[in-house]
Amino acid sequence: MMLPGWPPRDWRKLLAMILLSGGGMAITVVSWRLITLVAERSADDPWPLAYSLYGSLGLLGLVLVSLGWTLGKSTVSGTVGAASFSASGGDGGDDPVVAPTVTTTTKTEVVP
Repeated sequence: MMLPGWPPRDWRKLLAMILLSGGGMAITVVSWRLITLVAERSADDPWPLAYSLYGSLGLLGLVLVSLGWTLGKSTVSGTVGAASFSASGGDGGDDPVVAPTVTTTTKTEVVP
């Protein structure tokens, strides 16, 4: 089997995609099981179920945002009250692509 000659950045993206996809599937199964267990045991009190649902939604959101950052260049920023935040992902320059230098020489002659 021949492995493609990808640059290190592409291998890291592939590994991140595999790990994040597996993590997304695992957290979905764990969240579903947690929700069903809590729902069975909390017939009288809805708050344990609500907290488990909030936690599951937060973890799933984290996995989806991580997948988005892995797939492409993106920036997330926002303001909450007086505080602001900014986070970026994607090709952030860890493997910079050096642009080739092009030199042109022009010789102009005037013919009488």
